[in-house]
Amino acid sequence: MVSKLNPEDFRSYRLILDPDDFALGDEEPDPPPTDLVSREVWEGIMTLPGDVAIRTTSHQGTRAAVLHELWGAWIDVTHPEGIIAEAMAEGGDELEAALFNLLHGFYKQAIAALRSAIEVMTLGCVCEIATDTTTWTAWENGGEIWFKELCDKAQRLPAVREYEDEARRKTGTSLFAGDNGSGRNAWARNLYRRISGYSHTRGTTTNSYLWQSNGPVYSAVGFQHSYNAFLETYVLLLFLAKLGCPGLIRPREASSIDQIDSRERFLAAPFRALAAHYTAALFGAKGNPETTDVRLPNGEGS
Repeated sequence: MVSKLNPEDFRSYRLILDPDDFALGDEEPDPPPTDLVSREVWEGIMTLPGDVAIRTTSHQGTRAAVLHELWGAWIDVTHPEGIIAEAMAEGGDELEAALFNLLHGFYKQAIAALRSAIEVMTLGCVCEIATDTTTWTAWENGGEIWFKELCDKAQRLPAVREYEDEARRKTGTSLFAGDNGSGRNAWARNLYRRISGYSHTRGTTTNSYLWQSNGPVYSAVGFQHSYNAFLETYVLLLFLAKLGCPGLIRPREASSIDQIDSRERFLAAPFRALAAHYTAALFGAKGNPETTDVRLPNGEGS
């Protein structure tokens, strides 16, 4: 048995864009449907994820807003040209996909999308700094690049090594080199390894484990896993974008994820000091002169 939402709830109806809302194409009215899906098929596809989206936004509305604002801010600060611009555009698509899947209960797929964002941004950062258009073009044409090799290249770049050496001295670890230069416990490598588990269907990284059911169904645990992964990935992506584009301005919205109580939620202890250090080193002591104090319904920081 299913029930309709209260008609006064804005989520009870769907919206479509007008032709003039699109950047490309003419402004002629859309033609009528030519092959309309049956109601049975539509409901079979949409009912369960739609139910999750309603439940998620009923109980996680503030957190959903945080992620939406972060994605929007990423689009706003995307560099207009160069390899890093292409990487940021692709990374932004992955962030949007992660948010959409998260909202609809596909937690494994949401986290897996973040893996792609880390890949493309790390590659874009390295190729931009090294002016390596050959590797970037090879990637775009289907070439394979191992993430470990990419991190090895990153830590050898003088423009990156300067920051890495200072980070290791002050925090005991770094993005690519880790605590002793081997990279084994470096943040970028560590995060990529953890998130990569969600690209496979096994153990505790499956949707069925997070749902404790078949699904999709709303899971507070699944949501929290995905939410924390999104925040951690976003912080790393900002550092990669800034390294590749020194003129990049840190979005105001990012201040909401730099509060100390937030970092304690989504960052392992060794990486909290590193995140604070890189924020100061790349964006200035305060990261950004404007701050946003996001508060959840229970009064805690986001």
